Amino acid sequence: MGDYKNSAVYQRAYELALDIFSVSKNIPPLEAPGLKEKLQDASRSVCLHLADGFKRKRSRDYFDAKFYDAEMANEEVGILLDFLNSYEYINRHEYAELVNKNTEIGEMIRYMLEHPNKF
Repeated sequence: MGDYKNSAVYQRAYELALDIFSVSKNIPPLEAPGLKEKLQDASRSVCLHLADGFKRKRSRDYFDAKFYDAEMANEEVGILLDFLNSYEYINRHEYAELVNKNTEIGEMIRYMLEHPNKF
């Protein structure tokens, strides 16, 4: 098994976290302590859980637990992106791009959970 940083799922999750950091600068200061921090934390959590799961892959139970955590953090990102869109803190194009990336990451994580021996 290779380094987690070389995995496509980690690279995409990291890219999404950076994109979220960039667009979250548009969140108004009054909203920032809640939504902004939660969104940034959730997007970074996906990366952290993936890295942890990859590093401890020898334990299938631990791998599964960390990848399920990554899946749930990724789902949280998707929900928070919905709020960002509903509050009109991001435009439609940004929203669509971020949601597409988020969906792709979720699909990759689920595939890895179903086929752990391939990784």
